[in-house]
Amino acid sequence: PEEKKERAKSKIERKTMRSKLKRYNDPTEVQYNEIYDKSYSFVVHDRKELSPLKLNKNFKAVDVYFSLLAQMKNKLNWEKQFKAVDSLRKLIQYNKGTLRLNEHYLNDIINALLDMSCSIRSLLAKNSLVCLSELFEVDGINIQNSYEDLCRILFKKMQDKNGAIKEEAIRTMISLIMFGRVEELSTVFLKDYTQSRSPEVISIVVMCFGFFLKYHKRKIFNLANWNKMMVYVTEMFDAKRKNQKIRDAAIDFYKILREFFNNEAKFQEYLKSYFAIQTFETLLFFMEKD
Repeated sequence: PEEKKERAKSKIERKTMRSKLKRYNDPTEVQYNEIYDKSYSFVVHDRKELSPLKLNKNFKAVDVYFSLLAQMKNKLNWEKQFKAVDSLRKLIQYNKGTLRLNEHYLNDIINALLDMSCSIRSLLAKNSLVCLSELFEVDGINIQNSYEDLCRILFKKMQDKNGAIKEEAIRTMISLIMFGRVEELSTVFLKDYTQSRSPEVISIVVMCFGFFLKYHKRKIFNLANWNKMMVYVTEMFDAKRKNQKIRDAAIDFYKILREFFNNEAKFQEYLKSYFAIQTFETLLFFMEKD
């Protein structure tokens, strides 16, 4: 019995040593130690709660981003993915300059975040969406990713049954609308989503057009797609459309538009220049009813 105990103990010790060697050889372990912190809190933190990333004195940013990207692509371990996203968020918060200098990783990082936002692990999905939103806000970076791909994932998540994921996807879309290439993004909306018959998709499109208007203010009037956006939203007041959610989104759009004019008369005059009198009266009817 004693020999069996000793053999079992020795086996456990060898296994522990092998595990430690593997961990030591992990490139991420060399860069920062948080990845193996057993007390790690898997919570989606507000950016203000994030502390600077603990890096070695002689760290090279290119190695850090390479390690983070490897961790984010490790689909077999969602915990490592989550910690890598947290670390990226800390770099965005405290080391923005390194991100600008390593833009060659940006395309792959965004694709990895989009992939993780579809994870069945809601914490990982939410944290990835938060990270995407913070990434879009960084000044001086050039996002080369396809807006079609970005919108496809975000539209999917904006219809998620998980309310927290849905809300975070909406915030991420707002960041993309605020800091992205407006003309290109609005073209994707009009081309890929305005033909949908899904009430959920239609209400999202109208809501997003409201975000374009709200965050780009009068600049939006010079947009080549502005007329098409206006006409699309007004179609939501057609008598055949019974969905209240769609109509509410359209009313919110015109409420935002009304704020740009000094008085009601100027607002109505602007609408008349776009629409037939019957459409104009229908629009006013629903806005007053609301």
